[in-house]
Amino acid sequence: MDNTVFLNTNREMPLLGLGVYKATGKNEAENAIISAVESGYRLIDTASVYKNEENVGRGIASCGIPRNELFITTKVWNTAQRLGDIQGAFERSLDPLAGSGMLSQHLESTGGNPEIRAGSFYWCQ
Repeated sequence: MDNTVFLNTNREMPLLGLGVYKATGKNEAENAIISAVESGYRLIDTASVYKNEENVGRGIASCGIPRNELFITTKVWNTAQRLGDIQGAFERSLDPLAGSGMLSQHLESTGGNPEIRAGSFYWCQ
């Protein structure tokens, strides 16, 4: 799988990846990541709201692929934005994904106050 898009960060992001939204069992995310990486996947997508970032971190650590060959994304959920806790949310995601190197974090928004979203975006720059 070498279908990628070139980002303005001088990094390539794979267009196809593994999402672990429903992987909440004890080793489910970890095993899914190992299988996906063995099949050629290099993008793993998670979110703090999925409550599995720790398992994702273990899967990344044990998959056998150098971390710089993986692209990991996670998301800051709306509640953290409303509470003005963007930095804390980022740090809480980095902790369980520790050692996973490059991490792309996104602000999730399903509506809500545009001023809060703008403030969250400003903080992330």
